[in-house]
Formats: sequence, C-alpha cells, structure tokens
Amino acid sequence: MKIAEIRAKFPQYKDVSDGELVRALHKKHYSDIPYADFLKKIDFSEKVNPTDGMSWIDKFLAGTGKAVSDVGLGVRQITGNASQEEVDAVKERDKPLMDTGAGMVGNVAGNVAMAVTPGLGVAGTGSALGLHGVRAVGRRVLASPATLGGAATQGALGATQAAVQPVATGESRTGNALIGAAGGAAVPVAGMTIKGVNAATEPLYEAGRNRILARALREATGDNTDTVIQNLKTATPLIPGSNPTAAEVGQSGGLAALQRAAAAVDPEAYATRAAQQNEARVAALQQVSGNGRRGVMEAIRDEGADEMYAAARRLGVNQEMAKALKPQIDNLMQRMPSGVLERAKELARLNGEALDGAGSVNGLHWMKLAVDDMLSAGKQTGIGTQTERALVQFKNDLLSVVDELSPVYGQARQSFAEMSQLPNRMAVGEEIVSRAVNPLTGQVQPQALARALSDDTAVRATGFRGATLANTVEPEKRALLDALKQDVARSVQARDLGRGAGSDTVQKLAMTNLMQQSGIPVGVLHVPGVGRLGNWAYSVADDKMKASLAQALLDPKQTASIMERGAPNHAARRLALILRSGATPIGVGAAPALLDAPQ
Repeated sequence: MKIAEIRAKFPQYKDVSDGELVRALHKKHYSDIPYADFLKKIDFSEKVNPTDGMSWIDKFLAGTGKAVSDVGLGVRQITGNASQEEVDAVKERDKPLMDTGAGMVGNVAGNVAMAVTPGLGVAGTGSALGLHGVRAVGRRVLASPATLGGAATQGALGATQAAVQPVATGESRTGNALIGAAGGAAVPVAGMTIKGVNAATEPLYEAGRNRILARALREATGDNTDTVIQNLKTATPLIPGSNPTAAEVGQSGGLAALQRAAAAVDPEAYATRAAQQNEARVAALQQVSGNGRRGVMEAIRDEGADEMYAAARRLGVNQEMAKALKPQIDNLMQRMPSGVLERAKELARLNGEALDGAGSVNGLHWMKLAVDDMLSAGKQTGIGTQTERALVQFKNDLLSVVDELSPVYGQARQSFAEMSQLPNRMAVGEEIVSRAVNPLTGQVQPQALARALSDDTAVRATGFRGATLANTVEPEKRALLDALKQDVARSVQARDLGRGAGSDTVQKLAMTNLMQQSGIPVGVLHVPGVGRLGNWAYSVADDKMKASLAQALLDPKQTASIMERGAPNHAARRLALILRSGATPIGVGAAPALLDAPQ
C-alpha cells in the first residue's frame, strides 16, 4: 500500500504525519502483524519527512547536535578529509530539520555555545593561573563593547565561525566568512549607532544635558564615585559662613580638576565664594581675639587690681608673720640680684611713690615689679638661660613670702591672675590674626595660619614661657581654631588636586559625550575640522551645560544630586551581566547599553 492510498482509506488520520499514521494503523488495525512486517507492506517510495513524529525538544536537540557536527564536517572539508558529495548529502539530509523552528533554534544555540567556548576557555585559564592579562583577553572576546574595537572583535569571531562551516556546492567559504563578519559586527555597530544618535540629541534638551553632566562628573570621579557622592551629601560648613564647594569636600582629584576648569566659566561666582569664605575665616579669628576688646578688659583688670594692691600696701605687714618669716626674708635680702633694689626705687619714684623699706609690703611689691622688669628687658638684651631661671626662682620665692606676710596682697595677685585669663586669650587671638592675615589684602594666608596655631604664639602673646594654646585658649575657641584650620586645609587641597587636566572636557561637553557614547575614540576631536564642527553644532548647548556645571559645583548637595541621576540601573546591569555571561551576539551588543542605562 502507498501512503496516499492509506490516507484515502483512513481519512480520520489526514492531519497527522506519515510516521504517526503508520504507527496508529499498526496499533489499532494491524497489531496482529509484527511491526517490522507491517512496514514492509507499505510503499515508502514517496518522500517522507524524517522529523515527522519528533517532539519539539527532539528537534531542538537534533539542531544543537547538527551545529557541533557541522563544525567537525567543516574542519574535515578544509583539511581534505570530507568530499564535496558528503557535504552536499549532509546538507540535503538536514534540510527538513532546519526547516522546523525547533531545529533552527537548537542549531543557533549550538553555534552560540561553540562561539563562547574560546572566550570562556581563555578567561577561565587566566583566572585559574592568576594571569590577569589572559583573563582580560578572554573577557574581551566574551563581551566586546559597542565600540569600533568591539565591532572588530565580534566581526572577527563571526568570520571565523562562519569560515569553518561546511560549504555545499554553489556556496563560497569566503562569502560565508564575509557574511559572518558582517553579522558579528552588526550588533556592536547598531549599538554604536543607537547610542550615537541618542548622544547627538541629548544636548538639545534639559534632561539630556543633565545626563551628560552626570556622566562627566561620574567619569571624573572614577571608581570613587560612590564615596564622593556620600562626601558631597554630608557636606557642612566647618565654620559659620564658609560654605564649601564640591571639590573642597569631594576629596577627588578628578572632581577638583573639573571644578577648576568650570570656575573659569563663571569666575565672578567663584571669586564671590572665595571672598565669603575669607570673610568667615577672618571673622572666626576676630572672635578668638575678642574683636578688639582686649584693651578694655585689661583696663578693668588693672583698675580692680590696683585698688586691691593699694589696700594691701596700706594694711602693711602682719607683724607676727614677719617675725616667723624673718629667716626667709633675710635669705631673700642676701639673694637679691644685683640692681633689683635700685630698679625698684626707680620704678617707685617714676610712679610718684617712695620705697619705704625693702621689708615692707610696699617695698616687696616694688621689688617684685623690678624683677618683672628685668625679666621683660632680658628678652631684648639676651640674658642667659641660667640667669633667667635664677630670676624666676627669686621672684617665686619673693611672692611666696609676700603672700604670707600680707594675705590681702595674695588675694590681689590671685584676682589679677584670674582677671588676666580673658585678656591673655584675646592677646593670643590677636597674635594669630597679626601673623595669619595679610594686613594689605585682608586675606587669610594658609601657611602663616598653620604656623601661628602653635604654643610659641601663646608664649609670645602672654609673655609666659610655659604658656600653650591648650592652657590659654578656652576649649570652645580652640575647637573654632581647629575647624578654621581644617576649612582652610580643604580649600588648599582642592586647589592642589585641581591642577590636573579637565579643561578640554568642560569646553567640549557635548562632543566628548557624543564620542564616548558612540564608541568613537575621543581623540577624534583633535582631528582638524571635527572640533570646529562640534563647536558650531553645540555651542549654545555647551554654554548652558558649562554654566549649569559651574553653578552646581558651588553646591555639594546639588552636585551629588546630579551625579546620582547618572547612576546605572542595577536591574539593567544584572541583565547585562547575564547577557554577557551567555555571550550571544545580541547579548554582547546589548550589554553596554544596559550597563549605561540610567535609573
């Protein structure tokens, strides 16, 4: 029986394949005959589709196997181990399979699997051996970006894979390789085209310009982008009125260089900010110095102390204590440095008083002032260290005796010391101002400020050898000085970090973005005529972006907001990584666009 006759006799099977028809007839009508004998009764001279009766998965697996088999057949043909007849026969045999959707899908999957094998092998070998360069080559093969280099890589892979396919009669291996090259490069080129068109239009509308600025800022900060954004978001003035710029808190050389170039776009705004910062810093120093009130405080102190000293001198010596302390008084008289008594008498005379005896409170008081005078003059005359130490010791012993001879005098000295704390603090502040602020320009000088914030300044301002900033200036004012030092330091650091490149990027934001997004090397901008064309096409857009960038960098939080707009979409990045790991031609070409996709 012929198949056509069977179909005519059993019309209920008209919609099934030949294979299914034969099996159904044997099972339902001829099961008493062995299946092999039954097949012999059927005339199969008519052409039978070998895929009849195969499930979808069977066809898919057969297509996958064909892909692997074809590579082997192609290699054998190239090496002369497979004849043209064999290749033609295989092509003819597999045609029904390749005419099915499942078979074609399986064949594509098989070819993809073989396409990624070299890259996986190279990348895996590099990782296993710790050879980062080898691993990078493997990854490059697996995931070429949408750039000229990526198109070349994918084109070469496509040409290689197509060249090893078996060539049937009438086909050309060279033609196959060219088609494979075109197919491999098509997706990266399409990606370049799509991104290029998008980049070309972005400068023409505000949202697009904001994305360009976001990319420029993120590129400038590189791998530290997330840290820089966090620094910008948490930025605060260290001293009241000194608002920092983005570069001053970002701690990024790239951002500082970008700001330095952007500042040239709006120099007035940045000069105003610098002036405001300097004004705030000078105000902080003036706050420490008391804003010129030291003279008033000293006058109040001196007036109160003079009254108490005068009272002590009028009351005189406690006679009982004078008898008890006679050995100490005699010792002082014996140790009295040469010239002290004479100087004491001269000081008393100049002040309209008479020294009424070295052992009186009044006489001891003038002796103490004479020693102070000698110590003060010694700084200019250069007395020796040992002499100075001996004078200080004599003075301390003298005061110890006086305090016991006259408790009122001791109270006067204690009151004077307490009331001297505030003027001393102000004196230290004034000393810092005089050394740190340029008297001609009123500018705080960073290096001079750093030198002024030392214990030497406290010694010079107060005249006390043991004076320090810590024991002279109260904690609140010391904290203000520390904050001032940090504020100036971060401005200096931003200035120094900003000495790198960045001007060209700012000047040609639109064209730089176009080159980067389309995969064309940025160096093309230096080709004669290209830069001029870009300036003509995007001059207005560039001016707007430069102005926006210059203003944004004055506000760290605004800069952080712009940078966050350019953050990649994490869901898209995960999909891109999946596509790259699969390394299908479409996945490889689509991955770069997904990696750049905004939130």
